[in-house]
Amino acid sequence: MNNVVRYINHSSPAQREARYIIGRFAELVQWKNNCRALDVGCGPGNVTHDVLLPILPKSAELVVGIDKLQSAIEHANKTYGGIPKLIFRQVNMVSDTNFTETHEGYFDHAFSFSCLHFIKEQEVALGKVWKMLKPGGDFSFTSVVRNRLFVIISRLAEKEKWRPYIGDYDKYMSPYQYVTDPEEVLREILQKVGFEVSYLKMEAREMRFPLAYFAGHIISHVQTSIPSDLQEEFGRSALDVIREINLSYLDDNGEEMCNYDFYNIFGHVKRL
Repeated sequence: MNNVVRYINHSSPAQREARYIIGRFAELVQWKNNCRALDVGCGPGNVTHDVLLPILPKSAELVVGIDKLQSAIEHANKTYGGIPKLIFRQVNMVSDTNFTETHEGYFDHAFSFSCLHFIKEQEVALGKVWKMLKPGGDFSFTSVVRNRLFVIISRLAEKEKWRPYIGDYDKYMSPYQYVTDPEEVLREILQKVGFEVSYLKMEAREMRFPLAYFAGHIISHVQTSIPSDLQEEFGRSALDVIREINLSYLDDNGEEMCNYDFYNIFGHVKRL
C-alpha cells in the first residue's frame, strides 16, 4: 500500500467483494448477541467501517481491525478512531504472537476481505484466526487465488528499469496462483488447523474499468520500493503491458477499458 489515500481511491473492487461475500453468507453467519468481531487485513479501515460495521448486530460489543502496515492503521485510527466499538491495531498475522495470545478465544466472528492471498504462510495465519475465535465462532473470508495482476507484475519485473524494484515480485503473488486445485489445498489447510468448513468455493469474478484507473490501482495495491518520483511512470508501464497481453479494449463509447478477470475463493468456516 504505497499511498493510503490513493489506495482508498482505488479500493472499490475490495468493497465490492466484501459486500458480495456478506450477502452470500448472510444465512450462514449466526450472529451472537454482544459479539466481538475481528477484521483481518483491514487496511486503512474503510471497508471495516463502511461495509462490516453496518451489518453487525446493534448489540455488538467491539470490532477490531488489524493490519501489518503502520501507515494504514494510523489512517484508520485518525479517520475512525472516535467511533464507539471500533478500534484498529497494527498486527502481523505471521510474526506477532502477543496479539494472538492476549486475544485467544476472544472473538465471536472473524472476517477477511481480499487480504489472505498476500500471506504466504497460510497455515500460520489461519491457525491464529482459529485460536482467536471462541468455540462456536466463525470466519468468513474472500481470497484471490488467480489474478491477472500477478501476470502483469511478472511482465514488469522482466523490464530492466523495474527489475531492481520488483525482482522479488513472487512474494506479492497469491500462494495459489499456479496451484492446480486451490480449493482443495485451502480446504486441507483449514481442516488441519481445526476449522470445520461449511462453505468453500472458487468462483470466476469479472471487472471492467477504464484503463487509466488501473495505473493508480497497481501503484496503490502492490508493495514495492519504487521511488515516489517514478511511480507514475511505473503505472504507465503497467498500462503498456496490459495492451501487450491484450487485456485492453475499446467500449462502445470509444473509451479504453481493462478486462480484469480473476478467481476468488469464498469461504465460511467454524471453530467447533
